[in-house]
Amino acid sequence: MSFGFKARKSTQALEGQQITGKVSCPVLMIASPGSGQGKTTLTALLARLHRNKDRRVQVFKTGPDFLDPMIHECASGKTVFNIDLWMMGEPEVRRLLHRTASNSDLIIIECAMGLFDGHPGNSSADLARILGIPIIVVIDAKGVAQTFGAIAHGLQSFQPDLPFAGVIANSVGSSHHFQLIRQGTPARIPLIAGIPRDERLTLPERHLGLVQASELAGLDQWLDEGVNVLLSSGISGGIERLPEAICFTLPKPVDPVESNLTGRRIAIAKDQAFGFIYAANLEVLRTLGAELIFFSPLNNEAVPDCDAVWLPGGYPELFADQLSACRLTQTSLKALVDNNTPVLAECGGMLFLLDELVSVEGVASAMCGLVPAKAQMRSRFQGIGLQTMRWPEGELRGHTFHHSEMLLADGADPDDALEPIACGVAQRARVKGEALFQVGSIRCSYFHAYFPSNTEAVARFFSAD
Repeated sequence: MSFGFKARKSTQALEGQQITGKVSCPVLMIASPGSGQGKTTLTALLARLHRNKDRRVQVFKTGPDFLDPMIHECASGKTVFNIDLWMMGEPEVRRLLHRTASNSDLIIIECAMGLFDGHPGNSSADLARILGIPIIVVIDAKGVAQTFGAIAHGLQSFQPDLPFAGVIANSVGSSHHFQLIRQGTPARIPLIAGIPRDERLTLPERHLGLVQASELAGLDQWLDEGVNVLLSSGISGGIERLPEAICFTLPKPVDPVESNLTGRRIAIAKDQAFGFIYAANLEVLRTLGAELIFFSPLNNEAVPDCDAVWLPGGYPELFADQLSACRLTQTSLKALVDNNTPVLAECGGMLFLLDELVSVEGVASAMCGLVPAKAQMRSRFQGIGLQTMRWPEGELRGHTFHHSEMLLADGADPDDALEPIACGVAQRARVKGEALFQVGSIRCSYFHAYFPSNTEAVARFFSAD
């Protein structure tokens, strides 16, 4: 897939990359006019296509997202990290890409939302411009023909300094439809390929996004078959070719992270109910010296012997009956809390610790009863977006994304309502910040923390006795 961008690094520079700290790697960024245009499907199929050619493919997802990276990890065979200028800062983004470029044959970055969406300075377009990465826009062509070109023209010309490399038409009904799209697309905008309209290229969704990869039986087969559908469509163009290489320069070195969790064992819930985990968060804990041990509440596993517990977010509402019955997990967790063991419970992890979880239909399921409150599932979002949260140990950045509302437990005295120890500050104006609660040794909130934003604060929490 050649997009007309030349490699930004000479052969002479390549030979000296060990001295200069510069590395080059083919990179492409997949964006769209908005959500639901086909970015995730295209990114996953491209990752699997190149992996099947024995290439080392590394996928990144911009913004706070847990679900798409699960699909891409299966497609590429490698852990998928998130990229966000606001949560990480530009130097950390550059360090991550530099590290990746040195041992990859291809980097694919899937963008969140629409190309220009997001807080000023933190959109996909901003990221592409800052990094100098050519951006490919996938546009859903269902219901349009020559008008496709007008949409592409608007996206290309909206910000003239954007490194715009071309467009891909998704949901193309036929070769004739693709020809009409080509007729309407200005010659200066490369129409790279088309993706056929085919039910075999559809991933199932639910209220927070895609269904988790772990719940999709036959995902590997779906990916391989999807690649075959794409390549045999007759409109895939040169989609299998590598893009041009981009040069990455290592930013100024940072002070090494102090290994102050050495010898600490952190038990982490991880299964289909609790899987919303930033890969970078695990990397931070390991870099700090912690030993990570995973357990499954869904399988009623006892919490392992540990010095701290992390209950991440997920879909506890989909498995409420199972979680209500996992007595061994609940009793072992209560014993650790009674022993003052630090517990971090984020979003779905917090719901698991409440008295009960109530479905949209009003069905209540008993939970652990370690945090005196209940949660009511709603049909609409109750919180979404990037936020800053000031823990007692320091300020962290992260996000919130949930459909439930935390309420006073039935029959409880209003005077006994939980009082937050802090409230988050949303990046967007007029958006309510999430509350942070401390109940004994339990730290809980709807807020999903991005640990690299303050490793010292994370270390202090997990090392508390």
